[in-house]
Amino acid sequence: MEVTLLTKDQVCGENALDVMKDDDLRKASLSDLALLLGGCQISDTKAADRKYTGWYWVNSVNKNGLNEKMCGCIACSGEYMLAIPRSRTDSIRPVLSPKVTASLKPRAVKNGGVLKGVPVVLYGEFPQSIASNSDELDMVFRQNGFRMTGKKYQFDSVGMDELGERPSYQPREYPEYDYMGKRYIRIRPTRVWDMDDDGRYLSNNKYIEPNKTYWVKVEPIEWLKDKSGYWIAKQGLMAGMQFDRRKEYTVSFEKTDMYQRLKEFSKAIKRVRLPRETRNLNEVKARILANRDLYRAMRKTVSGVVVADKIAEGLQSGLIRETVTPSVGKQLSDGIKRAYILGKKQKV
Repeated sequence: MEVTLLTKDQVCGENALDVMKDDDLRKASLSDLALLLGGCQISDTKAADRKYTGWYWVNSVNKNGLNEKMCGCIACSGEYMLAIPRSRTDSIRPVLSPKVTASLKPRAVKNGGVLKGVPVVLYGEFPQSIASNSDELDMVFRQNGFRMTGKKYQFDSVGMDELGERPSYQPREYPEYDYMGKRYIRIRPTRVWDMDDDGRYLSNNKYIEPNKTYWVKVEPIEWLKDKSGYWIAKQGLMAGMQFDRRKEYTVSFEKTDMYQRLKEFSKAIKRVRLPRETRNLNEVKARILANRDLYRAMRKTVSGVVVADKIAEGLQSGLIRETVTPSVGKQLSDGIKRAYILGKKQKV
């Protein structure tokens, strides 16, 4: 399946795609993953999804004032601008062509609602947002409680130098973890863009910490469905990767680094199916330990035993529903009860 980028003609002018004629839809917000990889986000403007906007690449070439062939990009304001091919601050906003979208099986595509009158469809999956249960995932990771899907995502690991234009590509792989049926990756920020302090905030309204490890949740990709058959990703999904290592855009698109990154992306968005089986014992133990620690933390901040009782009760019932077999359900139920009793005895 071929994934590509928008061109200048598809974004700007009279012949632009209908979706791109809307100022807010032409702008793009960035996923949390793109920000952690060094994407440039500015707080001056917002996209149609009411999030801060970022820069993204388009597949076009124009000469600058020095007669050098530069790449095209769309700025935070939605304007077309030029960028050095070696830049790392522009994000990647993938596009599916009409040939590709027409070949997709209907059962693989889901309805994602409507955004400013444009249909949104869900197809494929990719790491996007910061996980809301990061503390629990850290505990499970330390207890070796994840199932490995066998899938790995690959991003550039080159850190930001003075201009972010060092011609190099050093891929780093991030394995995908499965926990209670949901997928995650574990990643540290490759680089952090300092143009705008507000632009360094993630979707959870927390500031990016350069040396912190983050859990990013794998989620369905949202595509804006244009009448022409093109599907455009609602957000910039990746960043920190050069369009090409050459100083100028002097080769065909198929010979650029960006073309290779998009080929990798097309494979990465396919979900790896895991066999149905009883959850491994490490996962059960890790979940019990995680809930015990969460219970203790809640007892420290909540006055009264009644609220803590309700928390333990909710955890227990929720866990039982998430298990595959009654025997595993009983293990989890007994584990939560023991954790609850232990918490009471220690008067945490």
